[in-house]
Amino acid sequence: MNPDETLQQAISCHHQGKLPEAEALYRSILKIEPGHPDVNYNLGLMALQLGKAELGLPYFQAAWEADPSVGQYWLSLAECLLEMGRSKDALTLIKDAIKRGIKSPQAQQLLVRAKSGNNRAQPSPATVQEVLALFNSARYRELEERVQPLVGLYPRWALGWNALGLAMQKQGKDGVEAMRRAVELAPGDAEAHNNLGFLLQSRGELDAALTSLRRAVKIKPDYADAHYNLGVALQAQGQLDAALASYHRALKIKPGLADAHNNLGVMLHARGQLDAALANLRLALEIKPDYADAHFNSGLVLHAQGQTDAAQASLRRALEIRPDYVEAHNNLGSVLKDRGQLDAALASYRRALEIRPDYVEAHNNLGVLLMDMGRFDAALASYRRALEIKPDYVEAHNNLGVLLRGRGELDAALSSCRRALEAKPDYARAHSNLGAVLEDMG
Repeated sequence: MNPDETLQQAISCHHQGKLPEAEALYRSILKIEPGHPDVNYNLGLMALQLGKAELGLPYFQAAWEADPSVGQYWLSLAECLLEMGRSKDALTLIKDAIKRGIKSPQAQQLLVRAKSGNNRAQPSPATVQEVLALFNSARYRELEERVQPLVGLYPRWALGWNALGLAMQKQGKDGVEAMRRAVELAPGDAEAHNNLGFLLQSRGELDAALTSLRRAVKIKPDYADAHYNLGVALQAQGQLDAALASYHRALKIKPGLADAHNNLGVMLHARGQLDAALANLRLALEIKPDYADAHFNSGLVLHAQGQTDAAQASLRRALEIRPDYVEAHNNLGSVLKDRGQLDAALASYRRALEIRPDYVEAHNNLGVLLMDMGRFDAALASYRRALEIKPDYVEAHNNLGVLLRGRGELDAALSSCRRALEAKPDYARAHSNLGAVLEDMG
């Protein structure tokens, strides 16, 4: 393995928190090239992460001396000096860096620290308690506003970066970079890895999320929330057996984890294990009676079992808790349709579409209901609207074909059935409807 490959492997280990492996790889490069700036810089960072600034200083100095054109080398060397209590030396270095054109926000923050003589790695205990109180009371906007300047003054404060990342995520903002900083500063902190994995999973970066979550449970094997989040990421990636195992592990550690019971119920429903699914959903509701998702998922299972009275009750309970729960309105419409309550079903589908006008499944379901009610023009409009939103929506193409065949528009019906089969070649209903159209055409 050449030095560049060794460096990439070392950096990968470093980012994963495998510090002994990373250090060994970095040092193997220094034996060949003692002045390698990136390797010296990363060894300096590792020492800072471990709270050993004095060990990191010679590495930062070596990187800076080898390539002073890299602004980050100046800033990290200054930060190291501050951590060692050498504010005057740090101030001189930062001023020189700024004169050279290094005027990033980090440079300005370090300048403030050096001028104030602030050498501490984190704020006072009273400030830390204030930050924790804001988080525990879910005052996320205030938390972000409080922590943002603090991490500028204390850039190596892992808890602050962790809190900032979560505060941003709770407000619908992207907190991943803040959380990555927390993990860099505290590579052995299972909670930071779990939080990063959760944020990455929310962003759809499943491979990266799995790496973080697996690291969390390796550091802390009895971390129930991390096993649960790992299950969510695995489920999203289609690794269903592994997801089930993670949910079961989470529940073995923490039996009162309602979210894990709910997700198990969803997965068991998908596998056709309806009784087991319902049992898990009921456990979720024993733990958390106002859990809208568990009421909704119970309604789906009960509907699949043919228990339409109980299904309707579960879906209505979900809507009492969350009135704008669009999927619950849509599925309540399907239950009511099966019970023959067509006007009530119509109202449910229309309510779903008021909340989410581009809800393609509700447009399709509304079309089916309108056909049953003999309102064919309106049904045609619903199917066409579904296909405007999602042109490859198989069920809508097939249902449109059925409607057009009933109206005697056989060429158009034939086209719709074929479009359905282009999108899903093994769709049995479309094959059946295509056969009927061809038979009608002689």
